[in-house]
Amino acid sequence: MSNPQARVPGALGVAQVDDRDLGFFGHAIQTMRLAAVSSTGTGNFTPCGNGDSANEALIAELQHAFTTSLPRVPSFARGMILATPAAVPFLIGRAGYHAYRDIRSNFHPIDAAHLPSRVTEVFGGSIDFSRVWIGNKAGAQGRPFTATLVINFPPGTTKRINVMNMGASYDEDTLIHELTHVWQSQHHFDPTQYMRNCLSCQASAVQKNVDLVKMAPKSGVISHANYPVDYPFSAYAYEVDPKLPFSHYGGEQIAQQVMKGVGKIIRIVKAAAANTVVSDNVDSLTNMHTVANRLDAGVAI
Repeated sequence: MSNPQARVPGALGVAQVDDRDLGFFGHAIQTMRLAAVSSTGTGNFTPCGNGDSANEALIAELQHAFTTSLPRVPSFARGMILATPAAVPFLIGRAGYHAYRDIRSNFHPIDAAHLPSRVTEVFGGSIDFSRVWIGNKAGAQGRPFTATLVINFPPGTTKRINVMNMGASYDEDTLIHELTHVWQSQHHFDPTQYMRNCLSCQASAVQKNVDLVKMAPKSGVISHANYPVDYPFSAYAYEVDPKLPFSHYGGEQIAQQVMKGVGKIIRIVKAAAANTVVSDNVDSLTNMHTVANRLDAGVAI
């Protein structure tokens, strides 16, 4: 089982978190986080990379593809995006076919009808899958991430979509984690707030971990494979307490609990009507520095 992926926002075409806005947090997330991820494969937790500064080029590429290539595909071929490239008539012309092929080879609308039954069990009808795309690209260090883009498709219309960049392969847990970020985007008045939240919480974990090592350099913390991104403080770790409300947790903590099957969280997620603002989600995503210490009793990840 691969663990959920941590997300930190960057340039999305619709919203950008400038490292300068985060002060030391931005510097920490760019330097220490990237220095640590190369060793996360040997640890017991692998963060995801949604919106990470290192993904800005890929996010810009996605935005470009959806705003330039897709509209160039002739209208009668757009409905065939889910078909195999060989099924697309060559009558659409070379330029149209190449645009179609580029879109189809990298990402396509998610096929909600063939998702694992667990998706319905967790999310019910709360996600608008007509606005969800999935791709075979991945972010820095091969981590999946979910981006929110603005596209003009069909031409003349403006639409926000969620693109889950899952890499060449992924497991069911990762799918549930990423879909939770889709849910957070679709149930907030600002569809990109989940990314700002996750960036800020991750940066807070980095600073807390760095400060801890400064105070206790011989503690051994620095030798852990997940330091400084997710050990011992982590944006994904959460307090296991049935009395704590949904609004107590940050964005990654919610995604982690949905993936882990925590009933009190899933009940709120599943009960939401598609494309509605959920106050619990709005409150949760205001927790910009929420982390937990994995060494504390009653904390899970």
